Amino acid sequence: MFAARLPRRGVLLGLRGFFVLANFATAIAPTYATLFAAGIVAGLPHGAFFGLTALVAASIVPVTHRARAVGYVILRLTMSTLFGLPLAAWMGQALRWRPAFLFGAVLNAVF
Repeated sequence: MFAARLPRRGVLLGLRGFFVLANFATAIAPTYATLFAAGIVAGLPHGAFFGLTALVAASIVPVTHRARAVGYVILRLTMSTLFGLPLAAWMGQALRWRPAFLFGAVLNAVF
């Protein structure tokens, strides 16, 4: 709502940057309380990011392909949930939680 008049690309990049920084903060959290707080902060941009991503996907394709474009956005979210969360859980158990959050932050910064 606050970013409705701003360029969508800039808002998407800002939300993603916010997410990456919050994940880095989670990875370096010195106490459980700061880990918990940083995890909550890292989750804040998700709804806006995926909602805006669906809007952008629908707006850059012809009208006849809008449902498919939004479907691809949802598919990527589903695939990252199905494969990324178990991988992160495994990393958290095998390597501890810091490398798991750091890996997530680096992965989101690169892709």
